[in-house]
Amino acid sequence: MAAKKEEKIRLAEVSFKMKDIREKSLTQAGDSVVSTTKDITYKVVDVSQKVATKTVAVTKESYGYPIHDDILKLIDQAADALQDAGYEVQEVRTPSIEEPFRAWFRTLMTEMNVGLLPQILEHGSDDIKTTFDYFFRMGEVLELDTFITDFGERTRMMRDWNLFLSEFPLTLTPFYMSRLYDWDYDLQSFEACKDFVEASSYSWSINYLGLPAGVIGTGLVEGRPGAVQVVGQRYREDLICDALEAIQQRCGRLTDQLWAREAS
Repeated sequence: MAAKKEEKIRLAEVSFKMKDIREKSLTQAGDSVVSTTKDITYKVVDVSQKVATKTVAVTKESYGYPIHDDILKLIDQAADALQDAGYEVQEVRTPSIEEPFRAWFRTLMTEMNVGLLPQILEHGSDDIKTTFDYFFRMGEVLELDTFITDFGERTRMMRDWNLFLSEFPLTLTPFYMSRLYDWDYDLQSFEACKDFVEASSYSWSINYLGLPAGVIGTGLVEGRPGAVQVVGQRYREDLICDALEAIQQRCGRLTDQLWAREAS
């Protein structure tokens, strides 16, 4: 009984301290709130100002990858379609995509090394073994402490994107930055496999950050389907779908173009 009473007292003290932090340690600083404790200073963004849900950020940043010119044209086409639909469209600098892409790949290699590689080596086909060999040549397997630290960094990256999306609820990005790959592209050579992975960085990164996104085909790139991606806030898939619908209404259904080509 004494132990339970002591635990209740300890919990009450913790509750009081959290209440104290909220009521006594917050100071207004412009459009944000800064909270300072003994060891930690952090910033809490004021979201009392509602951001227009029809605000769209646009990025064409390729982080050194030689993005295909026709992919850039598809981004412009989709941006024009959204603007025509009444969206406020701005080309801006987003939080990094390259940083979560590299972190995702390190995490992937570490998890595959523990969970999949032994089974692949024992039961896998020559093709899957080749792909895994290429992946491990590209990436690195992390030590446990670094693996844990990387996941902490992921939280920071997620926060950066969440803050950005509080200002721009939708972001139009590339999806695959090159001509759509051959079915066996990742097996053709180490260089081809590496190109496939890096051209997909927008896809990998957004998934790693746990953000919802929609992808829609809008045109052809060297005769193959090309697409754009719309990234949104958590639990606001409805806004993403609205934007994709607006794009499709103005750019047409890519499926119709492909069937018409087959029929000609």
